[in-house]
Amino acid sequence: MPIGFRFVKRNANAAIVRVGSTAGLIKLSPRFDLSTLNKNTHYFLRVDDYVTPLLNEVGSVTIENASWTRGAKSIAKPELIKQINVLIKNLK
Repeated sequence: MPIGFRFVKRNANAAIVRVGSTAGLIKLSPRFDLSTLNKNTHYFLRVDDYVTPLLNEVGSVTIENASWTRGAKSIAKPELIKQINVLIKNLK
């Protein structure tokens, strides 16, 4: 279960690239216009205020065992949840 964030379809304030060579890259609003990002290649998140600075500092989520699907690196939601939760728990 996500801590300090949730996956959303609207009103996101963060996005994470889920597939491709930049999988794991974190994009935060307002620096990025999230409405222009492809919903097929990004996870959209609503993160709590205390999590935003952490994601901004980290810049990307690295998943050691990110799977390779047809040549493209991808991150599954359970992997992403686990990694972000670890970052947030270390923050506390």
